[in-house]
Amino acid sequence: MITEPTRRQLVPFHFVQVLIASNPVNLRDPSTYHLMLTNMDFLQVAFNVLLTVPLGVFLRYRSNYSFLKTVLNSLGVSLFFELTQLTGFWGMYSGAWRVFDVDDLFLNTLGGTVGWLITPLLI
Repeated sequence: MITEPTRRQLVPFHFVQVLIASNPVNLRDPSTYHLMLTNMDFLQVAFNVLLTVPLGVFLRYRSNYSFLKTVLNSLGVSLFFELTQLTGFWGMYSGAWRVFDVDDLFLNTLGGTVGWLITPLLI
């Protein structure tokens, strides 16, 4: 059985370059904002952040975790997601079925952090 090479994106903040290159948005022209909100690259970044916002809320509200514990737990959950993708679902598949992306680690951790920060506004 031939396996495909492992796919990885290891350049930190590469998503910023992708967003700049793929978004024809002019920040001084509000009529172009809808282009950003329908851009798949932007949506991928936004949903990577939103994915772990509920985790941050839960860790602060229900478990009373500190800011640092929440950041570290969000990073751990994100690392689990990324390693699952990198290992082909922990050996269930012959190769990586998604791209391991270091930016996703940052964005998911940011989401947990945002969740922790906004919890007082929700309660």
